[in-house]
Amino acid sequence: MKASERTVLIVEDNADDATLISMAFRRCGFENPLVIVHGPAEAMSYLLGEGEFVDRAKFPFPYLILLDHALPEDGSRVIKWVRRDRCYDCLPIVVFTGSDDPQEQNRALGSGANAYEVKPQGYENFVRVIKRIGESWLFRGDFISKETGV
Repeated sequence: MKASERTVLIVEDNADDATLISMAFRRCGFENPLVIVHGPAEAMSYLLGEGEFVDRAKFPFPYLILLDHALPEDGSRVIKWVRRDRCYDCLPIVVFTGSDDPQEQNRALGSGANAYEVKPQGYENFVRVIKRIGESWLFRGDFISKETGV
């Protein structure tokens, strides 16, 4: 699978932030499919391929989860669920959130997130962080989906 074909699952409840993330990915030249879901329950349905996400051709298994940790429903719930399931336990999860609280960061990383990034102020700074995330995680060759084998 080429790096540009790797799907990114974005778990973000704020529509403006979701749009900004999508714009930043494109601005960085990443052509990856981006799927936006709005909370932990929807993220888990997507990962399981249930409900509206049953068609894996349309909703491929993600290569990376970009998770807003400050969701109305606790973002750690997704991290813990993913890490408990042997089918998904090696799936990279990058928390991308507005909180720079060290306790929040420790909670996310302690739950099993691979990285924690704070949403910066200003579009250019936002783009720089998305570029760093993309370059760090989308071009890694060591993740193989246990579900798809790619």
